[in-house]
Amino acid sequence: MNEKQLLIYFLSQFDLAPNKVEEILACLDGHFTFSALSKLKLDKILSPSMTNKIMSVAEENYAKAYLENLQELEINLVCKLDDNFPQKLLGLDDCPFFLFYKGDLSLANQKSVAIVGTRLPSNYGRMVTE
Repeated sequence: MNEKQLLIYFLSQFDLAPNKVEEILACLDGHFTFSALSKLKLDKILSPSMTNKIMSVAEENYAKAYLENLQELEINLVCKLDDNFPQKLLGLDDCPFFLFYKGDLSLANQKSVAIVGTRLPSNYGRMVTE
């Protein structure tokens, strides 16, 4: 994994909106390193608390440990800049920047059906689904 991928994947743990990740990457101006990130004025992009949270752990070893933890849990991570990111998702207006998954990601490019629900439906939700 190169330093750019490591830095991008490092950002995945902070639940940032896709446009914020893209803004951070644009401000790095091609210098995808942790030292460049540390010099970036993140507080102009993010809230002060999020900036502090990121900067308190913005180092390569922390990022590697984070990714190793995901691997131990057999959780894969792909970002929308990766070649294997599901093409169907790229067409969404609110396409996620990161996708955590288990299993065969190539299945996401086939015809599919999604069932979305809640464990605690409202009375209205119960009524319209019956």
